[in-house]
Amino acid sequence: MKFYETENDCGCSSLFKPKDKTLGNYKVQPPVKVYSLKHFFDLFPFDRFEYIDYIKIDAQGSDLDILKGAGNYLQEKVVYITAEPEANYYENCSHNNTTNIVNYLNTQNFIRIYNKNTSDPTFLNKKFFHLADKIFISQI
Repeated sequence: MKFYETENDCGCSSLFKPKDKTLGNYKVQPPVKVYSLKHFFDLFPFDRFEYIDYIKIDAQGSDLDILKGAGNYLQEKVVYITAEPEANYYENCSHNNTTNIVNYLNTQNFIRIYNKNTSDPTFLNKKFFHLADKIFISQI
């Protein structure tokens, strides 16, 4: 896929073309390989770890797509998720909004929670509710 490297803040580089002028000019880099979150989970040593405590996604407009690419692993193996609803700064990612992220994660057995250590929408898997107070999460 194409990769757009932003001039003012390389941390705002994205698979989506920037449309917000505050990001500055951008350079189109050579195509990058993209793998789904399911590919990562397929290789994860779940024989050594029963679950993943926390996933924080900040992928400049791709968060919802990444979540949807996880297969059944989210509902089976992840306790907490924080995802950034970045829908306005890039072209063709208006679907990556809070409502769609909340709705999708609800279908994956997650409920939205409010945590003093996160500013983006954060979710707890109902399957792992008994672990909620045992895992520290932070977006910082």
